Amino acid sequence: MNKWQPIETAPRGDDNEFLAWDGEFMHTTWEGWTNSQNGTPVYVHSDWISWEPTHWMPLPEPPEN
Repeated sequence: MNKWQPIETAPRGDDNEFLAWDGEFMHTTWEGWTNSQNGTPVYVHSDWISWEPTHWMPLPEPPEN
């Protein structure tokens, strides 16, 4: 069972996809990451808008046919 984890433990690098939560919205597609001025991970969404989620979890397995 996947559980929400602190964003500091999220996979880093390009093309990592996972669920992320910022306290209000959940997003799934990532194309890269950087650090904010205070060192908090800032993830870049597919439309290149950056935001600061607080938690992440791996994507679930797709359903079987």
